[in-house]
Amino acid sequence: MHAIPLRSLLCHGLAFLFAILPLWMAQGSTPDPRSLIEPTESMKEFARKRISKGTVSERLDSLLRELTSPEGLGFTYDAALTLSASEAFEMRRGNCLSFAFLVTALGREIGLNVQFNRALRDPSWTDLGRIVVENHHINCVVKTNYSAHLVELFPEYTTLYSYQLDLIPDEKALADFYNNRAVYHVAAGNMAEAHNLFQTAVNVDPDSTATWKNWSILHKAQGDIDQAETCLQKALGAKGDKASVYYMLSQVYQQKNNPAQAARYAGLAERFNRRNPFYCYAQAEQYLNEHNTSEALYWLRKATRLMPHNPRFHARLSEVYAIAGDHKRAERAMTKARRLGYSEQSLIAGQLGRN
Repeated sequence: MHAIPLRSLLCHGLAFLFAILPLWMAQGSTPDPRSLIEPTESMKEFARKRISKGTVSERLDSLLRELTSPEGLGFTYDAALTLSASEAFEMRRGNCLSFAFLVTALGREIGLNVQFNRALRDPSWTDLGRIVVENHHINCVVKTNYSAHLVELFPEYTTLYSYQLDLIPDEKALADFYNNRAVYHVAAGNMAEAHNLFQTAVNVDPDSTATWKNWSILHKAQGDIDQAETCLQKALGAKGDKASVYYMLSQVYQQKNNPAQAARYAGLAERFNRRNPFYCYAQAEQYLNEHNTSEALYWLRKATRLMPHNPRFHARLSEVYAIAGDHKRAERAMTKARRLGYSEQSLIAGQLGRN
């Protein structure tokens, strides 16, 4: 067994199961992926008895009330649990992917047109000692003929996510599940099972960029640099973030003693990163740590131009303007942030979402 050094793996909703290892996973068998979002008989009974009839809005309101209220299922957020819909129903908790699965299974059971949505959010990381995990977010959208209702476990995020929807087919959300489970096994040192689950993820969705990147990290850590390169080339051909793939390829070619290719991909990574609002935000934070407010302002203004509906960017821009002594622009930026839904409460919710 090879130890995995500190590297970033991409997950949706924090992929790690510390308290539960379902029987099918422990045995190494893989069920039909569609079963992850199919309701059990007890879930169907719950829907019949607890969820009101009526319009789409009335059914959706009733569903969310029954899922989250103490009088209903009492579902609570748990970042450490990536669960199928039936597991989330039985345990009454889970991460954002688990909640999305649960809403999808029950929502479709009551006739709602539910689709998965990949939400843009500030990147965050979790250090598990063996690996570092980059956390992403997923939620649901219920569509009608005339509108779309965003279904979000944290209502504070609804304003931000409603501006930019990225609806994805079921296969991509199902692949996220297997990718997350694979990352858990990497963290636990179960490399053979991790390989099996990564393979299942790309069988379900051959264009799963996150899976190809994560699988490449595992291959590279185990010394199989050629397979790592193959996975990254697959990721490069899929839709999704290219900057991190370019950077990872530059590292692979450095290890393969190919400085020309390493330099080429490093340059591509830098150019793509400059169009990433979260990269710009991170650059601003770095300059702030160096007490360089002028450069921090440059990068924050660029972040707000690239992603104008992110209230956190405007709030941070306000704070840096205040540090620089420009109180007029600080107030203007904070007004924009509040208009977009920024508050101390939303900040706390965002912090909870990272734990």
